[in-house]
Amino acid sequence: MLRLLVGSALAAVLLSSLSALVLGTFWGITGNVCAPPGFDWGNCYEVLPKAGWPVAFWFDRGGVSVVGQLGAEDVFDLTLFAANTAVWSAITAVAAVLISMRLERGSR
Repeated sequence: MLRLLVGSALAAVLLSSLSALVLGTFWGITGNVCAPPGFDWGNCYEVLPKAGWPVAFWFDRGGVSVVGQLGAEDVFDLTLFAANTAVWSAITAVAAVLISMRLERGSR
């Protein structure tokens, strides 16, 4: 059972890391040199990329990095990565238990 849980945890970290390939978008501040948007004087907003699924944990930092691209200088939120890993842990743990129950039933 311990081997199952360790394997499940490793799979969860791997799946959480691979979920960075799933991109989404959010409205973010990209600086302050633009026409006034009408609702927030002094800031410019654009649609920026974010990565991670089901919980996004990597966000483009507009105005600091290349706008529209995720890189090492962008925001990586470790708390949200842990939440994403927790979701994947729950999924892989349930799958591991169901598979082990199925294998036990089949060996009888």
